[in-house]
Amino acid sequence: MKQNEKRFEALVENGADCVIIISPEAETTYVSSSIKNMLGYTPKEVMDMEIWSLVHPDDQAASGEAINICMQKPGVPVQGHTSRIRHKDGSWRWVEAVVTNLIHDPAINGIVDNFRDITDRVHAEEELKMTNDRFLLAARGSKLGIWDRDLINNTLIWDDTMYKVYGVSNLYFEVTPESWISLVHPEDHQMIANNIENIKPSVNEVDMEYRIIHPDSTIRHIRSLSLVQRDETGKPIRLVGTNLDITDNREYQLTLEQILFDISHIIRKPVTNIMGLSNLIDMENLDEATLKQLAVYMKSSVKELNDFTIQLTHTYLSKKVSFEQVLKKGK
Repeated sequence: MKQNEKRFEALVENGADCVIIISPEAETTYVSSSIKNMLGYTPKEVMDMEIWSLVHPDDQAASGEAINICMQKPGVPVQGHTSRIRHKDGSWRWVEAVVTNLIHDPAINGIVDNFRDITDRVHAEEELKMTNDRFLLAARGSKLGIWDRDLINNTLIWDDTMYKVYGVSNLYFEVTPESWISLVHPEDHQMIANNIENIKPSVNEVDMEYRIIHPDSTIRHIRSLSLVQRDETGKPIRLVGTNLDITDNREYQLTLEQILFDISHIIRKPVTNIMGLSNLIDMENLDEATLKQLAVYMKSSVKELNDFTIQLTHTYLSKKVSFEQVLKKGK
């Protein structure tokens, strides 16, 4: 028995969690020394104060309810209760507690409150919620589809816009991670898997571009941006993100690249000729016949340049593409 007690004390005293035991008379009978690292108080300081004075006023009712439930279930741990506890420096720390009624156990004769500091996790969740709210605000009235993927339970949720982005009906298409990947171009499957499965600890956003295939076999290009939510150990547990169809932008980009290619390759010859002829004209002691011949060459090069400009204009006008629009979209 004594050996078990020593083992228990060693676990409690050296663990990250704090343990407080409250007697049936609501007196604090035990406080683990780990309280010092968590809240700044020594065990004696906590023993000498009224324990409820440490609980945030807004959380006292819920904490009392957890104790009431605990009293009705002797020996059964009541888990998941969270509240704010005042640190010695005056700040508030979020804690998550498991309370167990062990009044019937003569060795304990009290309610065991085992709690841990989850302040960092709460702040991270609050920050994520604020970011999610910004996501939703940005998506209103736009063509952004919003999705939410639970990496632990392997579930996926879409908003209405996501169905439109993927060209499927929300009446017939059942959204799961597996059904979603079935709509993605097979050549992009491995890239997506690598991005999701190998999220580095320092990464808070996942930014991807991939192709999807609509039911009519057309291929669309998707920009996916998501935020990473992690548990207290840093493990990714959830992704919340957006999808945007960027197919038109990519087509504009390809058109711009083709225009730039045409300009750089086709226009180079007449421009080079004109520059060379200009240099010759600047030379001294050229007779009239030579100047006339240079003028003929100059006119020919200018005509070639003009013909190319007309050809380029007709080519892209026939595609109903505005050069100015191409430049704007291509940036």
